[in-house]
Amino acid sequence: MSLECPKDPEYHTSVQQKLHSKNAAKVYRYGSPKIRDQLRDKCRMRVREARQASFNKRRLNSIAENLDIDKLLREELANLEDDLVLQEEIFKELRDEMNEWFIQELEAEETF
Repeated sequence: MSLECPKDPEYHTSVQQKLHSKNAAKVYRYGSPKIRDQLRDKCRMRVREARQASFNKRRLNSIAENLDIDKLLREELANLEDDLVLQEEIFKELRDEMNEWFIQELEAEETF
């Protein structure tokens, strides 16, 4: 058994087939423009979202550092309690004034 080298194959390709193959290879290599644009847009959106999230995270951290929420709530509750005490004192003063006025009116009616 002897091995003989086969002859080089002969291809009968036309110019049109070659151009079609070349264009198909370019599309495969570089992708279609629509897909590239879509991928580029998606990538840009993800970068923007990541940048915005990073910015918001830093901004919220700086705000949280500057304002201690628990401290603010405690101060507001203390102010409310002070306001309630103040309102009660004002109510008592007004009630006492009304009682004094009522007594004065009764005394004034008795003298007439």
